Amino acid sequence: MSDRDSAPPPCHPSRGIATHPALFLCACVMSVLGACRQPPPVSPALAPNATDPRWMLQHNPPAQAALVFVHGVFGDTVGTWTHASGTSFFDLVKANAQVGPKVDILAFGYTSNMFTAGSLDIQEAANKLHARLQFHGVLDYPAIVFVTHSMGGLVVLRELLTHRDLLPKVPGVVMFATPQEGSQISVIAKAVANNQALEQMLPADRNGYLRVMNDEWNALPAHLRPQVRCAYEKRPTHGVMVVPWASATRFCQGTAVAVDADHLSIVKPDRPEHDSVVVLVNALNELVIGKTLVAALETPDFAREGDHAVFTLSNPLGSPARLVNAGGSTLRYTVGQLSDPHLFVWPADTPRDVAARSTERLQFALGFGASATEYRFTLTSDVTAPLQVVVRVDAAAVVTRQVALAEEVARGIATQLSDPRAAARFGALAPDDPAVPTAIVRTAQEIVARRHPGLPENATWVLTADLMDAANWHGLAILALRRAEQAEPATTRSPAVQRLAGIVAAHAGQPRVFTTTATPVAPAETAERLQPLVDARATDAAGALAPLMLRVPALKSQGLSLQGDLQRSRGDREAARATYAEAAAIRMSPSISTRLTKVTGAVPR
Repeated sequence: MSDRDSAPPPCHPSRGIATHPALFLCACVMSVLGACRQPPPVSPALAPNATDPRWMLQHNPPAQAALVFVHGVFGDTVGTWTHASGTSFFDLVKANAQVGPKVDILAFGYTSNMFTAGSLDIQEAANKLHARLQFHGVLDYPAIVFVTHSMGGLVVLRELLTHRDLLPKVPGVVMFATPQEGSQISVIAKAVANNQALEQMLPADRNGYLRVMNDEWNALPAHLRPQVRCAYEKRPTHGVMVVPWASATRFCQGTAVAVDADHLSIVKPDRPEHDSVVVLVNALNELVIGKTLVAALETPDFAREGDHAVFTLSNPLGSPARLVNAGGSTLRYTVGQLSDPHLFVWPADTPRDVAARSTERLQFALGFGASATEYRFTLTSDVTAPLQVVVRVDAAAVVTRQVALAEEVARGIATQLSDPRAAARFGALAPDDPAVPTAIVRTAQEIVARRHPGLPENATWVLTADLMDAANWHGLAILALRRAEQAEPATTRSPAVQRLAGIVAAHAGQPRVFTTTATPVAPAETAERLQPLVDARATDAAGALAPLMLRVPALKSQGLSLQGDLQRSRGDREAARATYAEAAAIRMSPSISTRLTKVTGAVPR
């Protein structure tokens, strides 16, 4: 499949078939198809591509968009795109008043021989393409549009599937006569040349490579998949229609355009109004020109007040704020410098990227014991100056919501333990059997997730751990934190989660909470936390739950702790002392020790 316009038919008798066995075989194959003609001289156009990739147009300063031309098999970096008159596709794009001033042009080339060894296959050519994109600084452009001919389109698809981080920068790919289902002439050329590159261009029913590529491409998220515009040839090449309409349009969006040219001349326009120039200019106008190519951060849920922004936390257990990238390239943002570790912010693993013209949602929540009316953090990005954000809350509403959540969780666990089948199963298990705490924590997490469906899974596990610790169920809190770590390992790096892990570890008397991250030392003021289940609004639910927990060996310690807290809240210090002492006999922990000290005035031994 030659991209040269000067090459005679590859099996033309004048190439010297009497002395060249491969050409003799080619002549035999072509004669079966009725394609042999009079013998012209051997063409030098079959020489390997020796032209290095190069900039054909680069403005100073660089334009916002880079066009990367990628030739097909047996093509040439520059010659593929050049008409016999000397006019090139590059020249016509440069001269076009609509797009020429707004794009830079890189011509990419790779080794591709017809009758000799050494050609690159699709993956190898894609690897070389990526290296050249790096070398020539193309990856720094806000937008990249690939212009491809023949197998060059497959090379670009493989490049984008291999380096998917590049996708947000690629608004479109323009394909001229790319064999998206394979090409019949490639079968003939393969029979002659046994060329590895052509092996991957067989018809789709015999070519697993192209089928897999098709599946991979269609599996890309719609917002990441570049728009593909296509043109196909209407004239045969050496008597054969190389890439007909059906094979040239599989990946295309919109209507593919027929060009009155053969497979070779379709990318050798000779005038500004040539159909191929029209296809490319229309695609650039639609996908690039007039678009905002650089990243642009918008925060529609933050209200500006002087030199800072304000976000009102309407739901203290989980409220979203949108970060919108209104531009045409990826932006990176970071959330940092939180003023109070009671403020949880998700995603916890910043810095993170926001793709072009897409939205990320920050989720906020407050931990049990939060009492301030304002919290602060800093939002930074690679396109804006650092922005201090003030998170304002109604402190009374925070407590009300948190108590309501704790009450609902208590009722949910009580319902679970009241089920005769569950009670019998749990009652028969050993005190150290993990099945019971796992089931209880899962029930609590499901309630948290149901109350706040917008939160990611790791966030609901963190809030569940916070509630479990506030209820003095520290073993359950550790289990919930580890589930958060499993759901999203980066969770463990959040300052608020780190603080919570330190508190839980201190209360439980365990030096390590997470499996992959060290546990920090808890702040000194967290010896005993505010217990939401002893709030007057939740005591009925807590009073019903405590005796149910006492019946389950694996939950007896937690049930005694809850019962002791309820007794202490009613002023019955002696009953609380006896209950805490019974809990300590099962397992002494720093939190139980602190409670005994509170009701006895002496440090327990």
